[in-house]
Amino acid sequence: MDHITPVILIGGLGSRLRPIVRDRPKGIAEVNGKPFAYYILNQLESHGFKKVVLCTGYMSLEIKEALKLIPFEIKVEYSEEATPLGTAGALRNALSRIDTTHIMLMNGDSYCDLNISKLILKSQEAKAECLMTLIHLKDSQRFGAVQINDKGFVTQFLSRPKAPSNSLINAGIYIFSKTLIENIPPNKKLSLEEDFLHSWATENKIKAYLHTGRFIDIGTPNSYNKSHSFFQISNL
Repeated sequence: MDHITPVILIGGLGSRLRPIVRDRPKGIAEVNGKPFAYYILNQLESHGFKKVVLCTGYMSLEIKEALKLIPFEIKVEYSEEATPLGTAGALRNALSRIDTTHIMLMNGDSYCDLNISKLILKSQEAKAECLMTLIHLKDSQRFGAVQINDKGFVTQFLSRPKAPSNSLINAGIYIFSKTLIENIPPNKKLSLEEDFLHSWATENKIKAYLHTGRFIDIGTPNSYNKSHSFFQISNL
């Protein structure tokens, strides 16, 4: 794992979750007595990572306070935003803390029960500037859909209103070459989804990694309520 640094986006406002989680950002919403980010950090630690960078903004201090109470061996560093930078801007802002050739980006409000070691091996084999994890969901309209071609390249993203149900979705775990992220303009509010992924797809820069395991996000009250049983089943 010496060539790759995991980065977690955990600075979002979590507006849709406010009705039931009012006192903390969604990345540390309590699931079975633990902050949600615990499960992601535990997953990374179990795959041998020694360091992770968390991109924080909203309620950054509360995130630090919650996670320092958990005795992880993995070193947790923070890349803080003075003002909201969006998903791409936050990742670009974290580059000063990354000294590896590749970055594994994860969302702090979702969990994918995948073998990260296999994902990294696939990235090395594909030699793509971006490897995107995709998962098939029957109820996919909430997320939008992703289309791929017969060579395994991502070709198109369909927005939520247009996306058919029972489709491939973006599971929110990527492996990027650091050089690709260095091309993002610094100190600007930018979105990976809106400002970069579409153009990278047209340039054949995104390879797909198809995951067939379990997935959950906690972006809505309904999905958050399901997370408690999800992790009991996962025995984490």
